[in-house]
Amino acid sequence: MRNVFPANLRKRPALKLAVLTISGLLIGHYFDVSPVALLFTLITLSIAALILLCVNNSLSNCFLIVTFVLTGFLGYEIATRIFPSHHIINFVDSNESVAITGAVVGFPHQKSDHLEIELETQEIIRGTVRQLTQGKILVRVFLDDFFAGYGEQIQISGKLSAPRGERNPGDFDYKKFLAAYRIYGIVNISTPEKITIARSSPPKSISYFIYLIKHKFYFSIEKLYPGKARAIMKALLLGERGEISPELKEAFINCGVIHALAISGLHV
Repeated sequence: MRNVFPANLRKRPALKLAVLTISGLLIGHYFDVSPVALLFTLITLSIAALILLCVNNSLSNCFLIVTFVLTGFLGYEIATRIFPSHHIINFVDSNESVAITGAVVGFPHQKSDHLEIELETQEIIRGTVRQLTQGKILVRVFLDDFFAGYGEQIQISGKLSAPRGERNPGDFDYKKFLAAYRIYGIVNISTPEKITIARSSPPKSISYFIYLIKHKFYFSIEKLYPGKARAIMKALLLGERGEISPELKEAFINCGVIHALAISGLHV
């Protein structure tokens, strides 16, 4: 049987198809196109490519290449633009105070003046309306004595706002940065009555036991090292760079060893 797979994709096809799909994902990161239009175009090109393959037309190669790029593009648009009606993204910037219950996911990140917690939302209360929800938000806690561990359920109240997007061409797009981690809203907490731990017995899992190990190292460093030394040790061993001051970061850059902060903790 004749091999109808494009000749220029027969050698290492998995790698080349992965590159094409990733190219589509990158295009989707910088450009927004209606998923419906992309799906229609993708179906049309796929049919055309199949017809051309049957007649052994060299244009089939180009059609299939574009098809795989569009597959990645469509996948990105579906992941970032299509959400169910109860997703948390549909409640941001409502200009009203809401109450949200959810579970802590990931390891809380200590910054210079606040603690950042990724929260997988489970329920939202608006006025007297209680509704199940899903999706992650970022909770910034500006309190000195609060810490919530992986898997713990917390209740928060405050205004749910969208992350800041790109204000000027070339600026860092914080909104897209958080969207890459599936985070679509931010709540700032500055008073203790706005946040409480509802359940402190997280379900046991592999991620939970990994968290326990990191948690033990984290608080051992807290006890053993003061000030800048503590910030450096957290960055080098755990990849937690939130406490590195701008001056200390600049010193690492000037010495040409900033990669130690970026790589070492991640590898450990």
